[in-house]
Formats: sequence, structure tokens, C-alpha cells
Amino acid sequence: MSTNFAAAGRALSILLSGTLAMSSGLVMGQSHPSERLLSGQLDLTTQWVGQHSTISGALSVDRGVPPNTTCQGATITPMVVGTPATVFGDNTGSEYDFIFGTNVVFEGFSTTECTNFTVAYCGTVPAFTGALVNLGVGCPTSNIVFNTTANASTTSCGDGNFTISFPDLPAGTYYFPVFEGPGSSGPYSLTFNATACSTTFPANAFCTGAVEVVPDVDCTPVPGTVEFAVRAGNTGNGCGNSDVADG
Repeated sequence: MSTNFAAAGRALSILLSGTLAMSSGLVMGQSHPSERLLSGQLDLTTQWVGQHSTISGALSVDRGVPPNTTCQGATITPMVVGTPATVFGDNTGSEYDFIFGTNVVFEGFSTTECTNFTVAYCGTVPAFTGALVNLGVGCPTSNIVFNTTANASTTSCGDGNFTISFPDLPAGTYYFPVFEGPGSSGPYSLTFNATACSTTFPANAFCTGAVEVVPDVDCTPVPGTVEFAVRAGNTGNGCGNSDVADG
């Protein structure tokens, strides 16, 4: 069973920077993302599958640091619907990321339309035993695309590796955090795949399509629907930057 990211009541993203952030119906004031994480305002404990313990001690000494341990070093892969793309990397020596709360490296991708997107570790030997199931937006990270472990599978690849699905993912640039920990350290292979969304969003699902409500003495109602609305935070920068926070 997959979770539709765009369906009303299912959070697509939580804003980490800007004027406000929405989480479980709570409005949080502006603060640094790492402060929110450390204060417990951001609960990422549901964003794991498999084994997850952080590399520490002797394993973290003199291993070198991969350039994509920060998003600035990530390569962005432009995606075409129906055309898979495979990237290779090595997360050995990754550093701790205060947003995701663990050691990661980043692999990026971009889309130009709504897609049902998958990230698969197929071909990684040995199969990684743990993974994150979310995405970063912005660099530095300003949004997190939350997911559910129901959208992760260890059978799709056929070799025991994880496949993580992101249904109805809006167009944009995203950063996938490749977790490093015991059982999930070393060379990896990631296959990105995008298929077209079947969901039809209302025209005003994004702020650029907002319906103007003009006050009048007759209180004339304005028709609309919230079906397939997207849920996202306020960027604090107005409308039109076309990211997931424009919902």
C-alpha cells in the first residue's frame, strides 16, 4: 500500500526555514533547523528502514570525507519520465548531518513535472541494511519531504536492496540522503526512475493558481475543492518560487 504524498491530510513536506513551519497541526516560530531537530520539534525517527546506528569511534577515524557529504557536493541528475538513471558513489567517511540526524552523503535529481519517483539501491553489494526514506529540498536544506516506511521495499530489486517510492512528487530539485552506518557503508548504486503522475491536482493546488475571493454585499460563494490538495509550509518569500512549499 503506497501513501499519496499529495492527498489532503498526508504531509508532503515540513518547512525548516522561513517564517513558519507546520508539523502535526502545530505552528512553530522561526529557528535554525539544527535547533529544531535537537529540541525535538522535528521527529525523524519514523524516516528509517532497516538497521540504523551511527558510525562512531574507530570507524570514523582517518577515513577521508567524500565531497557529497554535504548537498553542495552532490551531482544533480536531470530526470526524464520513463528513462531510469543510475548513479554510483561511496559513502565511506561521511559526516554527521544535523538535519537528518545521522551520517549521510547526498545524491540529487531534478524533475520538470509531477512524478511517481523511486530510488532503488539495486546492485549494491553487499546490500545495505539501513536507509532513510525522505528527501531534502534546497541546499542548504530548507524543506524535508517526509515519507512512510510503507513506501519502502526489499523485494523489488530482487537482491535484498531497498527500493523507496515517492508517489505524486511535485516537480523540483531534491537531494536523497544516502545513510552510512554499520551494514550500510561503502560503495553503492542508486537507480532513479520517474513515471508520470496519474493524479490531477486542482488548478489552485499551488499558490500561482490561487482563486481570488472578492468581497461583495451578497456573500457570493466561490466554488472549489480540496481533493488532491498539497500540504506544505510557507516559505516566507511569497509565491512563485515553484518549490514544494508553494502548495
